[in-house]
Amino acid sequence: MARKDLTREQQEAVAKLVLDVVESDFGGNATACAKAFGVSQSAVSQVLARARQGHPVGVGPGMSFILPLIEHRPEGVADALGLTSRGVKVVRQLPPPRPELPNLEAAIESVEGNVSDEAVAYAKAMREHWRVDRTFAQWIHEIARFQQLHEVGGEPLRIDMTAEQVDDRDVG
Repeated sequence: MARKDLTREQQEAVAKLVLDVVESDFGGNATACAKAFGVSQSAVSQVLARARQGHPVGVGPGMSFILPLIEHRPEGVADALGLTSRGVKVVRQLPPPRPELPNLEAAIESVEGNVSDEAVAYAKAMREHWRVDRTFAQWIHEIARFQQLHEVGGEPLRIDMTAEQVDDRDVG
């Protein structure tokens, strides 16, 4: 699977850089590298497989992998991507990748068709603005609360309620 944001040559150059980083900076320990970079161990293994095979095998590194690599070896990434030092500074200023929210995704999938289109759109909009995943039940509660408050004749949430009063309200 080729990444659309990097050329094949850039993917291979970054993969070779990752191989060098894992071997020289982490003593060959891909798991330690993954933890340090905040990526999965399987992501590191796929990139290493690409570097060791010398041809497009596995998945190329994406931005969630490249950003911590820039922090670790900015000059190496600049060389691999053909960037100037100014280009590396620009990449460092990019917003962090949107975190994965598996519980929110599962909640959206489970309510589609059972709540209004507006409630689903609200839940999908939270993907862009929420940085920490909540429990599945908390997301379901949030979507149900939106649905309840936006139904015709639904009781509006009063601002003067305490958090305990809100939690005690029956959403169902």
